[in-house]
Amino acid sequence: SGLFALALAASGSVERMAAQEKAGGPLRSSDQAALVQKAERIVQLTRQIQTDQQELRDAEARLNQPGSEHTRALVNLQEIEADYQITSRRMAQLKSAKKNQEVAELEKTLTKQKERIRLARDRFVLALSERQILRDQIATLHEKTRKEFEELIRTTGKSDVERVSSLQVSLELDAVQLQ
Repeated sequence: SGLFALALAASGSVERMAAQEKAGGPLRSSDQAALVQKAERIVQLTRQIQTDQQELRDAEARLNQPGSEHTRALVNLQEIEADYQITSRRMAQLKSAKKNQEVAELEKTLTKQKERIRLARDRFVLALSERQILRDQIATLHEKTRKEFEELIRTTGKSDVERVSSLQVSLELDAVQLQ
């Protein structure tokens, strides 16, 4: 496949094979096996990096989604708290006006609103926890991708970041063609 050939070229293996043949002999089977193993590892790392990068993009999109559960829970909590404040002010006015029957009714309403606030806070805290878990997953994916990229650099024998970056771009193009 194109990935396999690209991986061999990236590691310099093709050049070594050509130099060996020009020097007068084919590569030993153990050398060929090592080259194949190295090429397979390069392909495996490249595919894993691509998969992780896609997961990372998806997770970041979910984190930054405007209509997320976190946002909806926050808006809901703010609305319920605002209603509670309005009811509390109204009750204070009625108390000062000595309207005890209406105050008693509003106390029942306030009790219900307090329970709604508690539930809305629980929902919001849960949404915050889920958001933090997503942030942790993103950080883990960043670290995993960085380590895989470093291993790819070590495996290919490249220390030049531009050459490895061009390899990554080539692999991404090859992956698009495979789909």
